[in-house]
Amino acid sequence: MVGRLVKFLTQLKGSHVNALKKCSSKDSCFLNIVCGNESADLDSIVSTIAYAYLSFLNDPSALLLPVINIPKEDLKLRRDVCYLLDSHSISSDLLYFKEDLRNWSKLPSCDINCVLVDHNDIPHTNKDVLLNVVGIVDHHKDVGLHTESVETFSGPRIIQTAGSCSSLVFDYWFKISKSNEQACAAIKDVVPLLLGALLIDTDDMKHKVEHIDTVALEEYKKLSQESVDTNRLYQKLREAKDDINGLYFHDILRKDYKEFNFNPETRCGIASVVKSIQWIERRFDKANIESTCTKYIEENSLDILVLMTSFTENDIFSKQIAFQINPNRDPQLLKSLVNDLAPKLDLVKIESLSSKCFECYDQKNTKMSRKQVAPFIEEFIHK
Repeated sequence: MVGRLVKFLTQLKGSHVNALKKCSSKDSCFLNIVCGNESADLDSIVSTIAYAYLSFLNDPSALLLPVINIPKEDLKLRRDVCYLLDSHSISSDLLYFKEDLRNWSKLPSCDINCVLVDHNDIPHTNKDVLLNVVGIVDHHKDVGLHTESVETFSGPRIIQTAGSCSSLVFDYWFKISKSNEQACAAIKDVVPLLLGALLIDTDDMKHKVEHIDTVALEEYKKLSQESVDTNRLYQKLREAKDDINGLYFHDILRKDYKEFNFNPETRCGIASVVKSIQWIERRFDKANIESTCTKYIEENSLDILVLMTSFTENDIFSKQIAFQINPNRDPQLLKSLVNDLAPKLDLVKIESLSSKCFECYDQKNTKMSRKQVAPFIEEFIHK
């Protein structure tokens, strides 16, 4: 069913080689890419691949290279992503990664035009790469940037609430392709990926579902050539996503991580984790957790490291949040931050898991995810 999608990705590798040959010459050239966010979760990766493929169906002459915004080595940490891609014969060798983007940026006379999906600003970790932002499709808070550049290139600037960014990507291209019978017929090849991303991001259509997600699901069902057991697909993806057995704690931090530069003095990293702090402590002792967090802070030049956990135990959905501050920063920063977040997140300290360096809390307000907490921290920093 996804044969045309795999064929597209395979042919793209050849086209990309030819484009790079031009960029290696003295003549100026352009590379056109679509890039997901740095957490590189299933939604971000599927949105990236789908945008490139659906753009190709609409205009085969305007090729976009889908860039996964992590090192290639880190893809294996995302077991739900690997499960879905492997199920449809999409190997990592058919995709592009952070190291590819950095190599392209070093080419002489090469301009990189980039469509951002699942984020609406260039991440801090990519700020040294010169990118022309020519389009945005996202479901996060609008930071109000790149309006002029997107307008100059006549690209989309779609930033709206949705359970899954992939729904916005599909909606944008499906409306354009409706008049193109051939393109419309080929859309079904990417539907299995889009469906997987939608189910994971909305917990099987049970949470944070917007009208655009419901419409997308109905269209996926119409486009699919065969009946899909969505509940079974969701369970398979959920099991793969929640499987972090065998990973070092350092890998668990890297698995779903975003970095925020709220001002020149404050850099914050937020890692999302699919197990409770208690689960982590049973596998890695408290000293290991604290030393790994300290090392992670040093490696990424962070001022604050935040762990946000979400998990289900005994059919009860729960969240926790933990903080560790750079030892060179004033401890009052952490105390003030927690005091600011406590009423918004309904925090209750877990004394048995906390220490002088590492503070852990039950987050009773389970509606708040990283998408909301990051802006809360930014507001606090700017006070």
